[in-house]
Amino acid sequence: MEYDRIHAQPPSHDTDRWSVGTIVAIETQDGHCIVTVKPVQGTEENQKLTVTMAVRDLFLGRLDVDIDINTINKSELDPAIGERVWYRVRGE
Repeated sequence: MEYDRIHAQPPSHDTDRWSVGTIVAIETQDGHCIVTVKPVQGTEENQKLTVTMAVRDLFLGRLDVDIDINTINKSELDPAIGERVWYRVRGE
């Protein structure tokens, strides 16, 4: 399976290839994490990004929110909603 890319901090490389958005939802599906992001530009539809659970834990741990990545359940992901992230959709 191919995965999208997501960062909690601005990327330091190829910055023109990354989009900026805010997290709308985070869910688990078939052992993967689906992060729905609303692009900052507002002209695009929401993007559903598929990442591994390890990448989810990594970027959530780098957000400026209080989430214990060792005991994550759905309700504990709520503080991440509205946080700004940088992302690249696979193939772009």
